[in-house]
Order: sequence, then structure tokens, then C-alpha cells
Amino acid sequence: MASLSITSSVPLSTSDAKDGPLVGGKISSLGEMIRNLSAKGVAVPSGFATTSTAYWHYIETNGIREEMARLIADWESGKAHLAETGQAIRKLFLRGNWTPYVEAAIRSAYRRLSATAGVENLSVAVRSSATAEDLPDARFAGQQESYLNIVGEDALLDACRRCYASLFTDRAISYRQAKGFDHLQIALSVGVQRMVRSDTGGSGVMFSIDTETGFDKIVLINAAWGLGENIVQGTVDPDEYQVFKPLIPVSSVIPIIDKKRGDKSVKMIYGNGQTPTRNVPTSKAERAALVLTDAEIMQLARWACTIEKHYGCPMDMEWAKDVLTNELFIVQARPETVHSRRDATAAFKTYQIGKKGRKLATGLAVGDAAVSGRLCLIESAHEMDKFVDGSILVTATTDPDWPRMEFVVTNAIQVHPMALVHFDRLDAKTKAEIARLTAGYEHKPDYFVDKLAAHGFAALCAAVYPKPAILRMSDFKTNEYASLIGGAEFEPKEENPMIGFRGASRYYSPKYREGFALECRAIRRLCEELGFTNAVVMIPFCRTVDEAKRVLQVMADNGLQRGKNGLQVYMMCEIPSNVILAKEFAAYFDGFSIGSNDLTQLTLGVDRDSDELTRSVIHEAKKAGCKVGICGQAPSDHPEFARFLVEVGINSISVIPDSFVKVKRTVMQVD
Repeated sequence: MASLSITSSVPLSTSDAKDGPLVGGKISSLGEMIRNLSAKGVAVPSGFATTSTAYWHYIETNGIREEMARLIADWESGKAHLAETGQAIRKLFLRGNWTPYVEAAIRSAYRRLSATAGVENLSVAVRSSATAEDLPDARFAGQQESYLNIVGEDALLDACRRCYASLFTDRAISYRQAKGFDHLQIALSVGVQRMVRSDTGGSGVMFSIDTETGFDKIVLINAAWGLGENIVQGTVDPDEYQVFKPLIPVSSVIPIIDKKRGDKSVKMIYGNGQTPTRNVPTSKAERAALVLTDAEIMQLARWACTIEKHYGCPMDMEWAKDVLTNELFIVQARPETVHSRRDATAAFKTYQIGKKGRKLATGLAVGDAAVSGRLCLIESAHEMDKFVDGSILVTATTDPDWPRMEFVVTNAIQVHPMALVHFDRLDAKTKAEIARLTAGYEHKPDYFVDKLAAHGFAALCAAVYPKPAILRMSDFKTNEYASLIGGAEFEPKEENPMIGFRGASRYYSPKYREGFALECRAIRRLCEELGFTNAVVMIPFCRTVDEAKRVLQVMADNGLQRGKNGLQVYMMCEIPSNVILAKEFAAYFDGFSIGSNDLTQLTLGVDRDSDELTRSVIHEAKKAGCKVGICGQAPSDHPEFARFLVEVGINSISVIPDSFVKVKRTVMQVD
């Protein structure tokens, strides 16, 4: 595109990824998508861009270069502060004038763009694009200004001038200095695009990688009402959606594995004449609703995969929805520069305490590291206001009020399933609390199913897909269930919940059968709608063979039939009858998972890691052709026990992350 180097503006459709020096990283990326991805369905608003030639022309004809060099030199030598330097340089740009040639080129390009839209003065978005932007070793995104809803030629020329000035914000100057870029060697292009009418619709950002964890099998989408600047600048709490990439090509499923409704308290709309845009509060209905439909989420996710494949790296994108045409658009795309550049060979950390002090307390840790700090003893959840950030929490037990919660239900759902089924039986205070959590769900049980399937089960299945993911059905004890919102209404009080109304016995009981039906619906949604056929159901605390039959029948009544569509059902082997009747249980289950802690404790009352019980179960399971695994602390803490498990034929061993490498080495030595 060498012929364009002598002109002041170019259509976006004529630029591509090689034109960064001429139109900057942002605009060259937009041109690249228009030229190469439009045929694949990716929609990008049309427009044009001023070139770096126009920028250098503006600097030379207004005599800015020499004065700018002097101001920067004074700052670098310590004679001036950054703030006054930046302000002085920006004033030079804002006071400058366009030459007739460049001004005519911008006006002419704007008129052509307006004509294609069938209007006299088209509303446009004006975006800065630095020639050093989106390079692999630097990230200039967000440092230069963008201006939305610019209407008219004079307003456009002024917006272009302000974009030039934004190349010298305090943040941009200090960032270039830190990265070693020469301030006088970086130019700015200005992109002008048809404005997507998302002011009454929605907009947001999207990543082809999970930005929290670096998991590259996820498309992460954030969405808010109105124009996109609020979400880009982080001034609004958006909705968040996660889509599992490997299942996106499967047309029969919708692999949206998580939806989180954000507060979305404000939205940016078109201004009232004084300013191009303004923020207004969102309505109660807007705050309660999700911005995107499932179909729109999937369309954006497919685009994200298409864009990522084209560029060959994880991407950071911005999108907008035009409510006038009901169309989605990609308005920006650049390489993701945080997780995609991390060292893929990062190792697990293990900790060793070199000097031991006096033992103050013993118990189970909820973390996987060694730290030092002040101890904070909390007797109950009512004292949590006394907890000091940064201290070490010591307590008798954790319950659903703790910040770290063990189960998906307590963490993501928080409500007792029977309280959702029988909402009318609750008191006013509990109803209000549940109504707040279930906002946007017309049918309250759907909240439980949606959260359990997408937020909980799907995330677990996605992490190991296509390998099997064993999902244990609920095994709360009555006191744990009672602590959920609305739970006290539906739970009996027991002296010893450990061996009481828990596990399989609940599933067919009139007291919980409707709640278990919701769990079954969640599994069906996970497998049939989301597409996670790698899910394996596991039944906990199953006391008798007859109980196993009854549970399998209840599951079948709710559309989960063992063996249908490849569904496998495992059983937790954690009580004495499971060992004694292992052969009989094997006729009804596809595998066992030995709960070594509970099994040995309930059998012997003391030894939590009895080898003989474990050996017996594995032997009977293998004879019946069942797979067998183990969960419990012992393999993680004692390498010799892991060695024993391999020797007697275990199929799988569950370990905590920080002992993974140690146990794997032991297994490799034996297997």
C-alpha cells in the first residue's frame, strides 16, 4: 500500500495489518478484519482514517516539533514537571490549524461516508491509533482519546485535533518513557467510523482467553447498556459471560458455561447538544436484565474464535450492538498482552518451613501456601467483622458465611432448592432476599438449574474436557442445608448430621425429592444443551443396594437414565456397607470413588487411612469391571499410600495441587 503514503486519508477497507506505520495498530487491525474476515461473517463498521503523513504534516506546518522537543528535554532533565509538560504540548496541538489540503481530504472522506449511509452529516466514532500501538512488547490501548457521536465536518476536524493532542497525555508520555520509545518518532492516525447506535442497546469487551486464569479454552464477554466507553474505562460493573470454545462449532449445543449479571448502574447515551455523550442512571429493569441473548453471546463467541484464528494469538476485542438494525459489530481488535505472554512453563510452588516455632493450633488448611502473619481467632460467622485483612484466620469450622465456600451451591446459588420450589411458604424477609438473587428469573427454580449447570458443573467439565469429569451430587448435612437462605424451613434438626439425613437417602425422600429433581435438570442441561458429554454423575453416601435402585429410578424419572447417551453413574464408597456389599453395588454403578477419610473413620472410629478396606473395595470393583478412584487427603500427604494404591490397581487418584508433582512422580515409578 505504498501509494497511500502520499495521501492524508484512506478508507479502512484498503488498509491491512502491514500498514501499522501508516495508520497505527488499531486502524490497521480494523482494515485487516474488513478485508479478510467480512466474508466469514465478522461485521466491522465502515469508515476511513487519517494517515501518519497527515500527523507529521500538522506538526511541521504548525511549528510544533521544535517546541515539543524543548519541552520534553526540560522534563527529562528535571526542569519541569510531567503535568505541565503534557499540558503545554497538548495546547500546541489544540491551537494548531489544518492546511487546506489535509482539511479538504478529511471533509471529503466524511462526506463520502455520510453519503453511503444516506444522510447529510453522519454520526461517527473518532478513535486514536498510534503507530506504536498494539506492538507485541507494548500496550498503548486506552492511553489516547476516542470521541463518540461526532456529527458534522467542523466537529470532526476538532475531534481529530483533540486526538492528536491526546498522544501527549501524562499517562502516554510516562508510558513511552518507561518503554524506551522516542516521543518524536511516534505518529497518530485517526480512525473515523460509522457510529454504532449502541446508546440504546449494549456494548462491551471480549477476550478469546480467560483473563483471570489464562485458560485458553474460554471466550470471555463483558456487556453493559449504552455506549462502550464506561466498560472500557472500568466505570461500570458489567454482565459477564463465558463460552467454551471447543464446543462452539457444535450447532446442536449452546456451550455458555457462565453468566453473571452485573449491576450496570449507569449507561452512556448521546448528549443533549452541549456534549456528544452523557451518563444517565439505568432503570431497575435494565439492571436486572442481561444485556445479551444466548444467540448474541454465541455469535460474538464465534467471531472471537474466527478473529483469534486469523491473527494466530489470543485477542482483546470491543463490540457494540446497533439497536436500530439489531446488528452486532466488532469495533476494535488487538492482541491480548497479559496472559498470552506469560511463561507457559511456570512451575508449581512447594513450601518448606525452615525454622519451626511453638505450635499454636492444628487443623485443616484452606490454602496451598505457607505464610506468616498475625493470628485472628474467629469463633463464629457473627464475629467476621473482627477479621483483619492480611491476618491468618483460625476457626472451629467454616460455614456458608465465610468468604471461601466449599460448594457451588453455597457460593453461587446461596438458596436452598426447596425454598425456590416452595417460594410461597417463606416469610417476607426471606422472599425479599431470594428475589434479589433471582432477579431476571421468572421461574425461581430455573435460577438453581442455570447456576448449577453453568456456573458450577460446566466450569468443572470444561477444565478437563474431553476427559471425564466426575460430578458428585449434593451431600450437604442437614445443618449445612439449614444455613442456606430459606433452608431452616425445610431441614430437620439432628443430633449427629454426619450420619443422618444426607446423600442418597435425600434424593427419593418427599422432603427433598423436588430439590434433587432440580439437580437432575442441571445435569441434563449440562449434557444436552451445553454439550458436556464428559460429565459422570456420582452418588454419595448410599447406604444400601435398595437405596441405589431407588436413586437410579428417581434419576430416570427425571430424564437421567444410566447408560442412555453414554451417561455413567459412579458411587462414593465411604460407609462400611459399601465395602461389604461392593459386589452387589457394582451391578448398579459404573465405578466407585473411595472416600478414604469417611470410610475408615466410620468403620474403625480411629484410623482414617486403613489399607485393607481400600484393597477390598478395589479388588471387588475390578472383578465387576468397574473403574475405581480415590478421594481423600492420604495420597497427597503420604507418597507410600499413593504407591500402594497403584500397586493394587486403582484407576485414578485425587490430589491437592501442591502435591501433584510429588504424587505423579511416585505413580510413574510404580506404574
